[in-house]
Amino acid sequence: MGTVYTDIKLTKIKDITLSQSGYIKENEVREVNVNAVVDTGAETLCITENIFIKLGLGMERQKMAKVADGRFSTCLVSTPIKIQ
Repeated sequence: MGTVYTDIKLTKIKDITLSQSGYIKENEVREVNVNAVVDTGAETLCITENIFIKLGLGMERQKMAKVADGRFSTCLVSTPIKIQ
């Protein structure tokens, strides 16, 4: 069995809220379409720094995460995004 990919859309939650409240226009909501690797065992979504910047995300905190090869790595946890 090979690697499985799917197209997803990532949207900044804060922008959705601001748009619904009338503070920004709907076309100003930041979103990114990406082709992502599907990992059925994953508990979180990992994004690149480029996507983080495009969405204008902030950092909420840091946490330790166990990666696929068993090592632990410090990861940044961003402000919320919507995944479709």
